[in-house]
Amino acid sequence: MVQKRTYPHPELDTGKPVNRTITPGETVGQKQRVSSLYDMSHAGKYTIQASRLVPDAMGGGVVKSNIITVSK
Repeated sequence: MVQKRTYPHPELDTGKPVNRTITPGETVGQKQRVSSLYDMSHAGKYTIQASRLVPDAMGGGVVKSNIITVSK
């Protein structure tokens, strides 16, 4: 696990919240510069997987993306 980056003013963080509903089987793509959120300054391989909580009203649990590996 790498350290999550912290910013003096979190409101100026690089991410923008996006709310949307995804139906089962639907695919959604969204660009995210992971290195702005986590310290990936050291050479090596990094594995990345996004996850989100599923609201209880929709059955609860967690939905996870495919795992990708990047090298620096």
